[in-house]
Amino acid sequence: MMWTMHRATFLVLIASIFSLFVLGCSKPKAPTLTPDTTTITSVTPKGIGVRVTLAAYNPNDFALTTQKVSAKIVLDNKVTLGPIDKPHGVSLPANSTTKVTFDLDATWAQAAQIAQLATGGPTVPYVVDGTMTIGGKTLNVDLPFKLKGEVSQAQLIAAGLNGLKIPGLPMIR
Repeated sequence: MMWTMHRATFLVLIASIFSLFVLGCSKPKAPTLTPDTTTITSVTPKGIGVRVTLAAYNPNDFALTTQKVSAKIVLDNKVTLGPIDKPHGVSLPANSTTKVTFDLDATWAQAAQIAQLATGGPTVPYVVDGTMTIGGKTLNVDLPFKLKGEVSQAQLIAAGLNGLKIPGLPMIR
């Protein structure tokens, strides 16, 4: 009888501990990325620079960190620059939204790419298509993002002409 009572108490204790453990530990929730802004920072004979800003929401009760960014830049649905991979390390506090900004620099594969784009209209549309890895020490998730913008034809022409380095021709800014 005594053994049965100790056994029952032991089983209740184990069940209680298991319930507290399972119910007390909530499953981590995936953060979300919302596109904010994209800005051309440079257009040169070497390539193009784009600054991207995203709003990252961390719905968890613990902080997360951005780990890396992987992206490509597609200009006028014709020219793809990338992939671009770079480490990143911004803390995302618990239960809050944080503006995350990073610069992507892509090089032209060949000068013909600038010429091809510069012959279009007054602006050339571009898309930054990528993923941001967010997580902690042991668990990470890749979240996609996509932003659109435009680069001016004048910027592309100036970059192309500056790349020619014709003696006597001043640099165009």
